[in-house]
Amino acid sequence: MRYFFLTLFCGWCFANTWSEPVNLVSESNTIYDYNVSMDANGNGLVVWFDDDDYVLLSRKWNGSEWEAAVEIDTPGVGSRTFKNMSLSMNAQGQALMAATYEDLEDIYGWYYDGSDWSDAVQLTDDQNGDDPTCVFNNNGFGVVAWEVNETGPIEAITFQNGTWADAPTQISEEGEMDSPWAAINNNNTAVVMWDREGEQILGAFYRNGQWEDQFALTEEGDYAAFPSNWAAQCVAMNESGHVLCAWEGDGTVEAAFYNGSTWNVQTVYDDDNEEPSVCLDDHDNGFVAFEDSDEVWISKVTNGNIAEAQEIFPDEGPDVYYPKVQCMNQGGALVVFDYDDGLAGMTYDGSSWAEADVIMDDDFDIYEAYPILALSKNGSAIALVEDEDEEALYASVFTPSPASTPPQNVKAIPTKNALRCTWAPSQQTGINQLQLTDTLTGQAVSSPFIAGGEAVLPNYLYKSGRLKVQGISPFNQRSSSVLVQEE
Repeated sequence: MRYFFLTLFCGWCFANTWSEPVNLVSESNTIYDYNVSMDANGNGLVVWFDDDDYVLLSRKWNGSEWEAAVEIDTPGVGSRTFKNMSLSMNAQGQALMAATYEDLEDIYGWYYDGSDWSDAVQLTDDQNGDDPTCVFNNNGFGVVAWEVNETGPIEAITFQNGTWADAPTQISEEGEMDSPWAAINNNNTAVVMWDREGEQILGAFYRNGQWEDQFALTEEGDYAAFPSNWAAQCVAMNESGHVLCAWEGDGTVEAAFYNGSTWNVQTVYDDDNEEPSVCLDDHDNGFVAFEDSDEVWISKVTNGNIAEAQEIFPDEGPDVYYPKVQCMNQGGALVVFDYDDGLAGMTYDGSSWAEADVIMDDDFDIYEAYPILALSKNGSAIALVEDEDEEALYASVFTPSPASTPPQNVKAIPTKNALRCTWAPSQQTGINQLQLTDTLTGQAVSSPFIAGGEAVLPNYLYKSGRLKVQGISPFNQRSSSVLVQEE
C-alpha cells in the first residue's frame, strides 16, 4: 500500500459581497452615456461623458479603490457630445474604446495602454457613423464596427498593436442596417452581427486576417431586432470561435448557437419580453437573460444546446428592467437588473440560482436606467448604473468570499478501472466539481462534487507518480494538502 500527498484546490463559496455604491462623478454633473470593462486581475475601467463640462472621462478601479478621474477628450465644438461609448478591456489591462461624436455623427476611437489614453482617432468621415461596437483581445487586436448613417450598411475597422487600419471595410450589403454588436476571441477571430430594419438578423465573421461574406441567420420579413441601446450585450464568442447571440422576435426571445460550422436557432420564450443579454464560456455553456415585465428569465445553454427559459426572479413586487448576465468559471453566472428603483444581483453556482441581493435600494431612484455588468477572470465584478434624478453614476464591486472550511479527509483510492474519491462533510466549500489529473500523463477526469460523500471517476487508468485533485468552483481556487491512498 502506498500513500501520496496531493493538492486539493478549494473553491470559493457564495457568501459573496457587493460593496457600498460609490458615485464616480462630480456633484450635479449630467451623465451622457457610460460603460465599464475589466481585466483578468480584478482591475476595471469606467468611462462616461460629462454633459455639463463637455468632457469624456474615465476612472480606474485598481482592485482596492477608485483612482481619480482622468480626462480622455473634449469635443471642442460648441455643446456637442460623445455618446454610445463602447469599451473593451483585455486581460492585461489595456483597452479599446469607440464613441459617436454627436451632431457630426462620426466615429472616434481611443486606445488605453494600461496607464494613459491615446489621442482620439477619427475612424469615419463625411458624418457617416453611429452606434459603434468595440471588442479587444489579449493580442492587442481589436475590431470596431458601426452603422453608416446615410446609406445604412455596416462598416468595420481593425486595430493591431497600437495602430488602426488605413480605412474601414464595408462588411454588409447595401441597405438600412441597424444595431451592430461584436464579439472576439484570442485567436483574432471576431464576429459582427446586426439587423436589417428590424426584419432580419445578419452577420459577418473576421477570420484568417480578412472579412468573410455577410450571412443571414433568419429569413427577411419577420420582426427580428437587436436592442438598440448602447449598454446591451447580445453576442458572445468563446476561444473555439463558437458564438451565442439573442434578439427580440415578434413577442418572443430568439437565440442562436454557432458550433463553428452551423447555426442552431430556436425560440427560448414566447411572450412579451425584451432586452436579451448573453454570455458564453469556453465549454459551450452559457446563458440568455431577459425581462418580462416584473420577472427575470434565464435560458441555460449546455454544450451548445439552448434550453427553454425559466423564471429566476418572480413577479412578487415592482417591475424589473434590463438584466445583464456574465459567465463565471465552471458553469457559474452572475446577473444584475433594475428592481424597485434600485439594483439587484443573483449568483448561479452551477446548479441553482441564489436569492437576489440588493445592491442599491430604492433610495437611489434608478428606475429604467441601463445597468452594465463587467466580470473579471478572478471572480470579481463591477455593476454600473446611472441615477438620473441625482445626476450620479454609481458603481458597486462584487467580491467572492473565500470558503471558510475546506473539505476534510479527502482520499483518492485508485482501483483497476476507476478512481474513488471520498471526503468528510464540510460547509461552504463552494465546490461544484472534483477533478483529478495525472501529472505525468496529463490525463484528467472529473465528477460532480457533493459535500460529504464520494465520487467515482470512471475509465481512469492509474499511472504511478504524482496526482493532483482539484475541487473546482465558479470562482477562484486555493490549495491544501490531502492524502491519496493507492491500494
